[in-house]
Amino acid sequence: MIRHGGRMCYCLSVSMVFSFLLSVRVPARDCMSQRNAHLVIEYGAFTAGRSDPGTIERNNATINNAIVQVGQAGGGIVCLPPGTFYIGPDPSKSDRAVTIAYNNITICGAGVGRTILRTNGAWDRAHLRRGNGIVIDGKGPRTDIVLKDFELDGQAGWTGEYNWPANPTSGAGWDIFHKGIAFVVSGNCDNVLLENLYVHHYRGEILYVGGMSVGKMTVRNVKTGNTNGSNFNLYAADLLVENCEFGGPSRFWAELLSRQNQGGYSTNRMLFRNNKFWNVLDSRINAAQIAICQGDSRPYSITFDHNEIRDCPDVFGFYKGVGGPVTITNNTITNCGTVVVFGYSGGWINSEVNANITVEGNTIKQGESLVAFSRNRATDVVLRDNRFTGKLPTNVGTSTAVIVEDGANIDRTRVENNTFRDCRTPAQDGKLIGERPLFRNNTYRATEPHEEQGITAITTASPLVTPRYEEVKILTDADNTVVALETAHYPNGQVIKVTGGSAAKHVQFATGQASYTVVRDRYLNGSTTLWFRYDSASAKWLETKGN
Repeated sequence: MIRHGGRMCYCLSVSMVFSFLLSVRVPARDCMSQRNAHLVIEYGAFTAGRSDPGTIERNNATINNAIVQVGQAGGGIVCLPPGTFYIGPDPSKSDRAVTIAYNNITICGAGVGRTILRTNGAWDRAHLRRGNGIVIDGKGPRTDIVLKDFELDGQAGWTGEYNWPANPTSGAGWDIFHKGIAFVVSGNCDNVLLENLYVHHYRGEILYVGGMSVGKMTVRNVKTGNTNGSNFNLYAADLLVENCEFGGPSRFWAELLSRQNQGGYSTNRMLFRNNKFWNVLDSRINAAQIAICQGDSRPYSITFDHNEIRDCPDVFGFYKGVGGPVTITNNTITNCGTVVVFGYSGGWINSEVNANITVEGNTIKQGESLVAFSRNRATDVVLRDNRFTGKLPTNVGTSTAVIVEDGANIDRTRVENNTFRDCRTPAQDGKLIGERPLFRNNTYRATEPHEEQGITAITTASPLVTPRYEEVKILTDADNTVVALETAHYPNGQVIKVTGGSAAKHVQFATGQASYTVVRDRYLNGSTTLWFRYDSASAKWLETKGN
């Protein structure tokens, strides 16, 4: 110790400095080499490997103090060393471990698996919460936030119970006070980067935005998983998600709402590309894993392109008020249920229409169906150039190409140029509203035209035939049975190929019928083929020469 002008100067030898640096395990060089970078230990004790209450409290105070001090100085980088650090929170004092309430803040570790932050996972019965991991408090506006190169572990995770509120005794359900990284936005939040992270084992949402005024956000090389909530609940005016991994088990891979044009942002788009979604096969989960529930029906672009998706109940669910354009293109989907589900959700979602949705160029292996239309309304939907293979080649009845359920409400929807293999042909059941889908130029290989899907048996007392897609085969129990064709809800221009009958029992299409026209009486004898095109102006099927 040397005194200079009344001040005390503490000098360390080179060896002492080297030993000190080793003891604090300085972060990766690329963090500290950046301008305006600060070691977290400059702001207090930050001890690895210890989970006693005193260490947790000190670690938690240090990282928050670093953010406050750096933030008040105008922003900068808080560098975290390698090691496993327990950082709270104390549920009796706070609902979060780390708070970022300043602009221009970067928290940077030494890499996933090297810098690990573990937040509280124990259920606090007195306060009914565990506390969130990292909260970006957007009372600002809040701008230029970066979280990168570390692991965030909530120390709880999936129990298979996802009711809300969580069980007050065990906390085993969906705990909304146990999120991984959360944006609480009462103002605007812009220019956010989440990169090279692994966030896992939370009972609530892993990545979450609360509020509708987020501008640009990029999520890159982020892995999430193991939650009673959703892996991904981020939405923004301009959102890019790439090279990420969303793994099970979890309630949903993603729940996507819209920004609802708040905050003054002119862009409205989400892009998911080159991501992996995998493994939520659990008997307790029966919902589509990417739930798109925009709610307001305003134009909002959502794109899923070149993603790998596997092992789930259903994949994309549209739950009212999706304005589009939504494009689902060039994805590989393996061992899942229905790829696109038009379902129903109540609550605050107040618009019924899902519109402007294109599903194109995807490869589906071991699927249950390409699409299922149910009660809610779908309009301007195109399913084109997809390659679909059913669950079991030895039992094609386990899969159906397209399902139109009772009460489906569809308009201007096309299913065209797809290849369906190892499945049953499209099914339409019950009372429909609006138009049936327009089926055009699809290829069916090793498919089964099940009764009332592609095969219809008629009698003289019950001669009505309802085409479900481009092809229909008609059988009869009596010779020269005259056919009637269903005309309700078909789109203009639908073409059907009609076969059937036998040498002994002909199926007759006669002139002068109310539901179709033929130039002269036609007979199906087992080798004859007829073609009809639906004309909506006359509400009749018109004989044509082919498609």
